[in-house]
Amino acid sequence: MKHSIHTVLLAGILAPSLGSAHALLQQASPSDGSVVQAPPQSFVFTFSENARLTALSIQRQDTGTPQHIALPGASSRHFVITAPRLAPGDYTIRYRIVSTDDGHITGGAIHFTLTAGGAVGPPAPSVAAADGYSAVGTVQGVDETAGRVTISHEPIAGLGWPAMTMTFAVKDRTLYDKLAAGRRVRFTLAKQGALYVVTSVR
Repeated sequence: MKHSIHTVLLAGILAPSLGSAHALLQQASPSDGSVVQAPPQSFVFTFSENARLTALSIQRQDTGTPQHIALPGASSRHFVITAPRLAPGDYTIRYRIVSTDDGHITGGAIHFTLTAGGAVGPPAPSVAAADGYSAVGTVQGVDETAGRVTISHEPIAGLGWPAMTMTFAVKDRTLYDKLAAGRRVRFTLAKQGALYVVTSVR
């Protein structure tokens, strides 16, 4: 009897921790409930753990027809996905993910408004796309083995991103000499496939 009681108590203690292992949305751009004045060039999602996007769509509330968006093939905690051309209006982004750790499926919705002052199409980049996008931020962590760096960056106008913390791939291992944790850096991002990669640091 004591063994049974201990088993039940242990299960009750472990259950919350197991439930908390599911991938949850931590940050998004545009954020839920936000009002943006220019059409976003990209949708950015950060989850609590690695996950795979299995569905993504956007719908303007007055049209009733969702537009499905092409999905990245790889699993990640951070997704940067090219946004379609948008006209002013109220929008809902719906997503579904599968956690790579436990296979748990979750989904959600993000609501935002593009004001009438916003022009159709993405904003003009502050730096030519061929050269990349300039940004400023503070290095939070470096993983040379995985070839990644985590940076808390200021808003990047050319990409329509707000200030946030993101993990990027690093193009060249020689850049790690300038990517020490806690260091304030000016860096350049370039899109390579579905990823944004740090191509220079100064």
